[in-house]
Amino acid sequence: MELTERYEIVISYVGRIRPGVELIEDVWSTAILEEYKKSAIYVNAIIDERSLVCVDCSKREKVFVVNAIRNPIQTPDKDAYYKALGNIVFQVRRDLNAPYTLISIGAVQVSYFPYNP
Repeated sequence: MELTERYEIVISYVGRIRPGVELIEDVWSTAILEEYKKSAIYVNAIIDERSLVCVDCSKREKVFVVNAIRNPIQTPDKDAYYKALGNIVFQVRRDLNAPYTLISIGAVQVSYFPYNP
């Protein structure tokens, strides 16, 4: 196992009209492909829609949570990965009309098993 980082990006439209998860997926896919063409860094992600409970929220408020884990085999340089992720997040925010965005980073242990037909 190797130590790496897990990034969680929360995208919220509290008090605003929220797009569907399909649009978030499409915008994120476009941004990661453009970043890959520039930097050759993979920033694959898992996108979920979750409930948000907060003081100023309406009932049934939803957020989008994007999880990305740096694969230390594919991208050994964590600073380069974070820069690529930042470029993606800024493009996504621009394309989605500047939603509230929060990024958290946590250390995780990973094992990577490539596809082997």
